Amino acid sequence: MFKTIYLHVGLPKTGTSYLQNALDVLSRTDALTQTSYPVLNCNEDHTRIQSGNGEAIAFQLLAEMVPEYCMQTVVRLTQNLLSVADHSKPNLLISSEHFSNAEPTRLAHLLDLLGAHAKSVEVIVFLRPMDRLCHSRYHQEVKRHAESSAYNASFFQAFSKQLLDQLILIGNLPNPVHAFNYKASGLLAVLLEFLGEDASLQVPFTDQAINRSLTESELHLLRQINAIFKNAELSTRISDRWIYSNPHAASVIEHAERTEIFSALRQVVCEQPDRVATPVCQAMLDRLLPTETPSYGTADVSCAVKNAENESSNEDLMRMALEEIANLTRFESGLSAYYRNLSPTRDFFDPVHYLLLNRDVLSAGVDPVEHFKKFGLKEGRFSAFSSISAQYDIS
Repeated sequence: MFKTIYLHVGLPKTGTSYLQNALDVLSRTDALTQTSYPVLNCNEDHTRIQSGNGEAIAFQLLAEMVPEYCMQTVVRLTQNLLSVADHSKPNLLISSEHFSNAEPTRLAHLLDLLGAHAKSVEVIVFLRPMDRLCHSRYHQEVKRHAESSAYNASFFQAFSKQLLDQLILIGNLPNPVHAFNYKASGLLAVLLEFLGEDASLQVPFTDQAINRSLTESELHLLRQINAIFKNAELSTRISDRWIYSNPHAASVIEHAERTEIFSALRQVVCEQPDRVATPVCQAMLDRLLPTETPSYGTADVSCAVKNAENESSNEDLMRMALEEIANLTRFESGLSAYYRNLSPTRDFFDPVHYLLLNRDVLSAGVDPVEHFKKFGLKEGRFSAFSSISAQYDIS
Protein backbone atom coordinates (compact mmCIF):
# COMPACT_ATOMS: atom_id res chain seq x y z
CA MET A 1 0.00 0.00 0.00
CA PHE A 2 1.27 3.45 -0.91
CA LYS A 3 1.53 6.25 1.61
CA THR A 4 -0.02 8.70 -0.87
CA ILE A 5 -1.46 8.44 -4.35
CA TYR A 6 -1.35 11.79 -6.12
CA LEU A 7 -3.75 12.47 -8.98
CA HIS A 8 -2.40 15.25 -11.21
CA VAL A 9 -5.47 16.67 -12.97
CA GLY A 10 -3.98 19.52 -15.03
CA LEU A 11 -5.42 22.08 -15.58
CA PRO A 12 -4.99 21.94 -19.36
CA LYS A 13 -2.45 24.44 -20.71
CA THR A 14 -0.50 24.66 -17.48
CA GLY A 15 2.60 22.77 -18.59
CA THR A 16 0.99 19.34 -18.29
CA SER A 17 2.64 17.86 -21.40
CA TYR A 18 6.03 19.12 -20.28
CA LEU A 19 5.64 17.67 -16.78
CA GLN A 20 4.44 14.32 -18.13
CA ASN A 21 7.37 14.05 -20.52
CA ALA A 22 9.78 15.03 -17.76
CA LEU A 23 8.33 12.47 -15.35
CA ASP A 24 8.56 9.87 -18.10
CA VAL A 25 12.28 10.55 -18.52
CA LEU A 26 12.97 10.57 -14.78
CA SER A 27 11.03 7.35 -14.26
CA ARG A 28 12.82 5.53 -17.09
CA THR A 29 16.19 6.50 -15.59
CA ASP A 30 15.07 5.58 -12.05
CA ALA A 31 15.89 9.10 -10.87
CA LEU A 32 12.79 9.36 -8.67
CA THR A 33 13.38 8.01 -5.17
CA GLN A 34 10.06 8.78 -3.45
CA THR A 35 7.59 8.60 -6.29
CA SER A 36 6.50 5.85 -8.62
CA TYR A 37 5.41 7.18 -12.00
CA PRO A 38 4.56 4.10 -14.10
CA VAL A 39 5.46 4.51 -17.77
CA LEU A 40 2.82 2.90 -19.97
CA ASN A 41 4.00 3.95 -23.43
CA CYS A 42 6.99 2.75 -25.42
CA ASN A 43 7.77 6.10 -27.08
CA GLU A 44 11.10 7.43 -25.86
CA ASP A 45 11.15 10.39 -28.25
CA HIS A 46 10.42 13.21 -25.83
CA THR A 47 10.27 15.84 -28.54
CA ARG A 48 6.86 14.30 -29.25
CA ILE A 49 3.67 15.21 -27.40
CA GLN A 50 2.88 12.34 -25.05
CA SER A 51 -0.08 11.65 -22.81
CA GLY A 52 0.15 11.04 -19.10
CA ASN A 53 0.06 7.59 -17.55
CA GLY A 54 -3.54 8.15 -16.45
CA GLU A 55 -4.83 8.91 -19.95
CA ALA A 56 -6.65 5.62 -20.52
CA ILE A 57 -8.35 5.80 -17.12
CA ALA A 58 -9.31 9.45 -17.54
CA PHE A 59 -10.81 8.73 -20.96
CA GLN A 60 -13.31 6.39 -19.35
CA LEU A 61 -14.44 9.17 -17.00
CA LEU A 62 -15.47 11.52 -19.84
CA ALA A 63 -19.22 11.33 -20.37
CA GLU A 64 -19.07 12.85 -23.85
CA MET A 65 -16.51 10.24 -24.97
CA VAL A 66 -17.86 7.19 -23.12
CA PRO A 67 -21.62 7.67 -22.63
CA GLU A 68 -22.11 4.29 -20.93
CA TYR A 69 -19.84 4.08 -17.90
CA CYS A 70 -18.27 0.68 -17.28
CA MET A 71 -16.89 0.27 -13.76
CA GLN A 72 -15.19 -2.99 -14.69
CA THR A 73 -13.16 -1.22 -17.37
CA VAL A 74 -11.94 1.44 -14.94
CA VAL A 75 -11.08 -1.23 -12.38
CA ARG A 76 -9.13 -3.19 -14.99
CA LEU A 77 -7.21 -0.15 -16.27
CA THR A 78 -6.41 0.94 -12.72
CA GLN A 79 -5.16 -2.54 -11.84
CA ASN A 80 -3.01 -2.54 -14.98
CA LEU A 81 -1.37 0.71 -13.88
CA LEU A 82 -0.90 -0.48 -10.31
CA SER A 83 0.63 -3.74 -11.53
CA VAL A 84 3.55 -1.89 -13.16
CA ALA A 85 4.00 0.65 -10.36
CA ASP A 86 7.06 0.49 -8.09
CA HIS A 87 5.57 -0.40 -4.72
CA SER A 88 8.92 0.03 -2.98
CA LYS A 89 8.43 3.79 -3.20
CA PRO A 90 6.06 5.52 -0.77
CA ASN A 91 4.09 7.55 -3.31
CA LEU A 92 2.38 6.96 -6.65
CA LEU A 93 1.69 9.71 -9.21
CA ILE A 94 -1.02 9.38 -11.86
CA SER A 95 -1.35 12.18 -14.41
CA SER A 96 -3.83 13.28 -17.06
CA GLU A 97 -5.31 16.71 -17.68
CA HIS A 98 -8.54 14.99 -18.73
CA PHE A 99 -9.30 14.18 -15.10
CA SER A 100 -10.37 17.82 -14.77
CA ASN A 101 -13.18 17.19 -17.29
CA ALA A 102 -14.40 13.98 -15.65
CA GLU A 103 -18.03 13.31 -14.83
CA PRO A 104 -18.17 13.87 -11.03
CA THR A 105 -19.61 10.51 -9.98
CA ARG A 106 -17.11 8.67 -12.18
CA LEU A 107 -14.20 10.59 -10.67
CA ALA A 108 -15.55 9.85 -7.18
CA HIS A 109 -15.56 6.16 -8.04
CA LEU A 110 -11.95 6.31 -9.18
CA LEU A 111 -10.87 8.13 -6.01
CA ASP A 112 -12.59 5.48 -3.89
CA LEU A 113 -10.91 2.78 -5.94
CA LEU A 114 -7.48 4.35 -5.42
CA GLY A 115 -8.23 4.80 -1.73
CA ALA A 116 -8.01 1.05 -1.27
CA HIS A 117 -4.35 1.19 -2.30
CA ALA A 118 -3.07 4.18 -0.28
CA LYS A 119 -3.40 5.80 3.10
CA SER A 120 -4.28 9.06 1.36
CA VAL A 121 -5.39 10.06 -2.14
CA GLU A 122 -4.65 13.69 -2.96
CA VAL A 123 -5.12 15.94 -5.98
CA ILE A 124 -2.53 18.17 -7.68
CA VAL A 125 -3.58 21.06 -9.92
CA PHE A 126 -1.62 23.86 -11.60
CA LEU A 127 -3.20 27.24 -12.36
CA ARG A 128 -2.28 30.39 -14.24
CA PRO A 129 -4.00 33.78 -14.62
CA MET A 130 -7.20 33.65 -16.63
CA ASP A 131 -5.97 35.79 -19.53
CA ARG A 132 -2.96 33.56 -20.19
CA LEU A 133 -4.98 30.40 -19.68
CA CYS A 134 -7.67 31.63 -22.06
CA HIS A 135 -5.13 32.48 -24.76
CA SER A 136 -3.47 29.07 -24.53
CA ARG A 137 -6.80 27.30 -24.49
CA TYR A 138 -7.89 29.13 -27.64
CA HIS A 139 -4.80 27.87 -29.45
CA GLN A 140 -5.53 24.38 -28.13
CA GLU A 141 -9.05 24.54 -29.54
CA VAL A 142 -7.70 25.58 -32.93
CA LYS A 143 -5.06 22.84 -32.86
CA ARG A 144 -7.10 19.98 -31.47
CA HIS A 145 -10.80 20.71 -32.02
CA ALA A 146 -10.97 22.47 -35.38
CA GLU A 147 -11.91 25.86 -33.92
CA SER A 148 -12.22 28.48 -36.66
CA SER A 149 -13.94 31.42 -34.95
CA ALA A 150 -12.14 34.54 -33.79
CA TYR A 151 -10.62 35.14 -30.36
CA ASN A 152 -13.35 37.35 -28.90
CA ALA A 153 -15.96 37.80 -26.18
CA SER A 154 -17.93 34.78 -27.37
CA PHE A 155 -14.93 32.51 -26.83
CA PHE A 156 -14.15 34.14 -23.46
CA GLN A 157 -17.62 33.35 -22.20
CA ALA A 158 -17.66 29.76 -23.48
CA PHE A 159 -14.23 29.09 -22.01
CA SER A 160 -15.21 30.66 -18.68
CA LYS A 161 -18.16 28.28 -18.35
CA GLN A 162 -15.97 25.28 -19.12
CA LEU A 163 -13.28 26.45 -16.71
CA LEU A 164 -15.79 27.03 -13.93
CA ASP A 165 -17.06 23.46 -14.29
CA GLN A 166 -13.50 22.25 -13.83
CA LEU A 167 -12.99 24.41 -10.75
CA ILE A 168 -16.26 23.22 -9.22
CA LEU A 169 -15.30 19.59 -9.84
CA ILE A 170 -11.89 19.97 -8.21
CA GLY A 171 -12.90 22.41 -5.50
CA ASN A 172 -15.72 20.23 -4.17
CA LEU A 173 -13.75 17.00 -3.91
CA PRO A 174 -13.51 15.49 -0.41
CA ASN A 175 -9.81 14.79 -1.01
CA PRO A 176 -6.98 17.22 -0.20
CA VAL A 177 -6.21 19.50 -3.17
CA HIS A 178 -2.75 21.03 -3.71
CA ALA A 179 -2.86 24.05 -6.07
CA PHE A 180 0.33 25.46 -7.60
CA ASN A 181 1.04 28.40 -9.87
CA TYR A 182 2.16 27.72 -13.41
CA LYS A 183 5.68 28.94 -14.15
CA ALA A 184 7.25 29.53 -17.54
CA SER A 185 10.49 28.07 -16.18
CA GLY A 186 11.21 25.96 -13.13
CA LEU A 187 7.84 24.23 -13.27
CA LEU A 188 9.33 20.77 -12.84
CA ALA A 189 11.25 21.86 -9.74
CA VAL A 190 8.00 22.96 -8.08
CA LEU A 191 6.45 19.53 -8.55
CA LEU A 192 9.58 17.60 -7.59
CA GLU A 193 10.05 19.58 -4.38
CA PHE A 194 6.46 18.94 -3.39
CA LEU A 195 6.89 15.20 -4.02
CA GLY A 196 10.00 15.10 -1.84
CA GLU A 197 12.29 14.55 -4.82
CA ASP A 198 15.53 16.34 -5.74
CA ALA A 199 14.31 19.63 -7.21
CA SER A 200 17.55 20.02 -9.19
CA LEU A 201 16.88 16.96 -11.38
CA GLN A 202 17.26 17.84 -15.05
CA VAL A 203 15.63 16.60 -18.24
CA PRO A 204 17.03 17.00 -21.79
CA PHE A 205 14.42 19.48 -23.04
CA THR A 206 12.90 22.81 -22.01
CA ASP A 207 9.41 23.90 -21.01
CA GLN A 208 8.77 25.58 -24.33
CA ALA A 209 9.72 22.64 -26.60
CA ILE A 210 6.53 20.64 -26.04
CA ASN A 211 3.07 21.38 -27.41
CA ARG A 212 3.68 25.09 -27.99
CA SER A 213 0.98 27.48 -29.17
CA LEU A 214 0.74 28.55 -32.81
CA THR A 215 2.62 31.29 -34.60
CA GLU A 216 0.72 34.08 -36.35
CA SER A 217 0.98 32.42 -39.77
CA GLU A 218 0.06 28.98 -38.40
CA LEU A 219 -2.96 30.32 -36.55
CA HIS A 220 -4.27 32.21 -39.58
CA LEU A 221 -3.84 29.24 -41.95
CA LEU A 222 -5.20 26.58 -39.62
CA ARG A 223 -8.34 28.59 -38.87
CA GLN A 224 -8.99 28.74 -42.61
CA ILE A 225 -8.47 24.98 -42.94
CA ASN A 226 -10.72 24.30 -39.94
CA ALA A 227 -13.49 26.44 -41.41
CA ILE A 228 -13.42 24.32 -44.56
CA PHE A 229 -12.93 20.78 -43.24
CA LYS A 230 -14.28 21.02 -39.65
CA ASN A 231 -12.22 17.93 -38.80
CA ALA A 232 -10.55 17.72 -35.38
CA GLU A 233 -8.28 14.86 -36.41
CA LEU A 234 -7.02 16.86 -39.37
CA SER A 235 -6.33 19.99 -37.30
CA THR A 236 -4.44 17.86 -34.78
CA ARG A 237 -2.29 16.19 -37.43
CA ILE A 238 -1.46 19.49 -39.15
CA SER A 239 -0.64 21.37 -35.96
CA ASP A 240 1.48 18.50 -34.62
CA ARG A 241 3.37 18.43 -37.90
CA TRP A 242 4.10 22.15 -37.63
CA ILE A 243 5.10 21.91 -33.96
CA TYR A 244 7.46 18.99 -34.51
CA SER A 245 9.10 20.70 -37.48
CA ASN A 246 9.71 23.92 -35.54
CA PRO A 247 9.28 23.33 -31.78
CA HIS A 248 10.83 26.63 -30.65
CA ALA A 249 8.84 29.01 -32.85
CA ALA A 250 7.36 31.95 -30.94
CA SER A 251 3.59 31.94 -30.64
CA VAL A 252 1.39 34.93 -31.29
CA ILE A 253 -0.54 36.59 -28.48
CA GLU A 254 -4.04 37.63 -29.52
CA HIS A 255 -4.87 41.20 -28.61
CA ALA A 256 -7.56 41.38 -25.97
CA GLU A 257 -8.05 43.41 -22.84
CA ARG A 258 -7.34 41.17 -19.84
CA THR A 259 -10.12 43.00 -17.96
CA GLU A 260 -12.59 41.77 -20.58
CA ILE A 261 -11.39 38.19 -20.13
CA PHE A 262 -11.50 38.46 -16.35
CA SER A 263 -15.01 39.92 -16.52
CA ALA A 264 -16.25 36.91 -18.48
CA LEU A 265 -15.15 34.55 -15.69
CA ARG A 266 -16.50 36.82 -12.93
CA GLN A 267 -19.86 36.87 -14.69
CA VAL A 268 -20.27 33.09 -14.76
CA VAL A 269 -19.08 32.88 -11.14
CA CYS A 270 -21.79 35.35 -10.10
CA GLU A 271 -24.41 33.17 -11.77
CA GLN A 272 -23.76 30.22 -9.43
CA PRO A 273 -21.96 31.50 -6.31
CA ASP A 274 -23.00 28.59 -4.08
CA ARG A 275 -21.08 26.10 -6.22
CA VAL A 276 -17.78 27.96 -5.78
CA ALA A 277 -18.17 28.72 -2.08
CA THR A 278 -15.64 26.14 -0.87
CA PRO A 279 -12.23 27.38 0.32
CA VAL A 280 -10.50 25.40 -2.45
CA CYS A 281 -12.64 27.01 -5.16
CA GLN A 282 -12.02 30.46 -3.73
CA ALA A 283 -8.27 29.86 -3.54
CA MET A 284 -8.19 28.75 -7.17
CA LEU A 285 -10.24 31.77 -8.26
CA ASP A 286 -7.77 34.06 -6.50
CA ARG A 287 -4.99 32.61 -8.65
CA LEU A 288 -7.05 32.86 -11.83
CA LEU A 289 -8.14 36.45 -11.15
CA PRO A 290 -5.10 38.17 -9.60
CA THR A 291 -5.58 41.75 -8.45
CA GLU A 292 -2.16 42.72 -9.77
CA THR A 293 -0.68 42.04 -13.19
CA PRO A 294 1.50 38.94 -12.71
CA SER A 295 5.06 38.59 -13.91
CA TYR A 296 4.96 35.88 -16.55
CA GLY A 297 8.69 35.33 -16.76
CA THR A 298 11.15 35.85 -19.59
CA ALA A 299 10.14 32.76 -21.54
CA ASP A 300 6.43 33.55 -21.38
CA VAL A 301 6.89 37.17 -22.42
CA SER A 302 9.02 36.17 -25.40
CA CYS A 303 6.02 34.36 -26.85
CA ALA A 304 4.27 37.70 -27.27
CA VAL A 305 6.82 38.87 -29.81
CA LYS A 306 6.64 37.48 -33.32
CA ASN A 307 9.98 35.93 -34.18
CA ALA A 308 10.23 36.06 -37.97
CA GLU A 309 13.51 34.17 -38.07
CA ASN A 310 12.07 31.12 -36.30
CA GLU A 311 8.73 31.03 -38.10
CA SER A 312 8.30 28.65 -41.01
CA SER A 313 7.47 30.14 -44.39
CA ASN A 314 3.85 30.17 -45.55
CA GLU A 315 4.87 27.86 -48.40
CA ASP A 316 6.30 25.27 -45.98
CA LEU A 317 3.23 25.46 -43.75
CA MET A 318 0.91 25.02 -46.71
CA ARG A 319 2.91 22.09 -48.08
CA MET A 320 2.75 20.22 -44.76
CA ALA A 321 -0.95 20.98 -44.40
CA LEU A 322 -1.76 19.72 -47.90
CA GLU A 323 0.20 16.53 -47.27
CA GLU A 324 -1.82 15.84 -44.11
CA ILE A 325 -5.08 16.60 -45.91
CA ALA A 326 -4.13 14.10 -48.62
CA ASN A 327 -3.03 11.50 -46.07
CA LEU A 328 -6.26 11.76 -44.11
CA THR A 329 -8.36 11.43 -47.25
CA ARG A 330 -6.47 8.31 -48.33
CA PHE A 331 -6.71 6.85 -44.84
CA GLU A 332 -10.48 7.29 -44.59
CA SER A 333 -11.20 5.93 -48.06
CA GLY A 334 -8.85 3.01 -47.47
CA LEU A 335 -10.53 2.15 -44.18
CA SER A 336 -13.94 2.27 -45.81
CA ALA A 337 -12.81 -0.15 -48.52
CA TYR A 338 -11.27 -2.36 -45.83
CA TYR A 339 -14.62 -2.61 -44.04
CA ARG A 340 -16.61 -3.40 -47.18
CA ASN A 341 -14.40 -6.33 -48.15
CA LEU A 342 -14.41 -8.16 -44.82
CA SER A 343 -16.92 -10.32 -43.00
CA PRO A 344 -16.96 -10.73 -39.20
CA THR A 345 -16.32 -14.02 -37.44
CA ARG A 346 -15.50 -15.19 -33.92
CA ASP A 347 -13.04 -17.79 -35.14
CA PHE A 348 -10.17 -15.63 -36.34
CA PHE A 349 -8.27 -12.57 -35.21
CA ASP A 350 -7.62 -9.18 -36.78
CA PRO A 351 -6.05 -6.53 -34.52
CA VAL A 352 -7.63 -3.55 -36.28
CA HIS A 353 -11.15 -4.84 -35.87
CA TYR A 354 -10.41 -5.95 -32.30
CA LEU A 355 -9.43 -2.40 -31.32
CA LEU A 356 -12.43 -0.88 -33.08
CA LEU A 357 -14.83 -3.24 -31.30
CA ASN A 358 -13.10 -2.96 -27.92
CA ARG A 359 -12.57 0.76 -27.37
CA ASP A 360 -11.31 0.24 -23.82
CA VAL A 361 -8.36 -1.72 -25.27
CA LEU A 362 -7.81 1.01 -27.86
CA SER A 363 -7.85 3.80 -25.26
CA ALA A 364 -5.51 1.83 -22.98
CA GLY A 365 -2.92 1.73 -25.76
CA VAL A 366 -2.03 -1.92 -25.23
CA ASP A 367 -1.01 -4.49 -27.85
CA PRO A 368 -4.28 -5.97 -29.20
CA VAL A 369 -2.70 -9.36 -29.92
CA GLU A 370 -1.34 -9.72 -26.39
CA HIS A 371 -4.59 -8.47 -24.86
CA PHE A 372 -6.63 -10.99 -26.84
CA LYS A 373 -4.31 -13.83 -25.85
CA LYS A 374 -4.39 -12.97 -22.12
CA PHE A 375 -7.92 -11.65 -21.65
CA GLY A 376 -10.11 -11.28 -24.72
CA LEU A 377 -10.30 -14.93 -25.68
CA LYS A 378 -11.35 -15.97 -22.16
CA GLU A 379 -13.81 -13.07 -21.93
CA GLY A 380 -15.47 -14.11 -25.19
CA ARG A 381 -14.88 -10.78 -26.86
CA PHE A 382 -15.95 -10.59 -30.48
CA SER A 383 -12.49 -10.69 -31.91
CA ALA A 384 -12.13 -10.07 -35.59
CA PHE A 385 -12.41 -10.30 -39.33
CA SER A 386 -10.86 -13.37 -40.90
CA SER A 387 -8.89 -11.79 -43.72
CA ILE A 388 -5.46 -11.46 -42.10
CA SER A 389 -5.83 -13.83 -39.14
CA ALA A 390 -3.25 -16.21 -40.53
CA GLN A 391 -0.51 -13.69 -39.64
CA TYR A 392 -1.14 -14.18 -35.92
CA ASP A 393 -0.76 -17.20 -33.68
CA ILE A 394 -3.32 -16.88 -30.87
CA SER A 395 -2.99 -20.38 -29.49
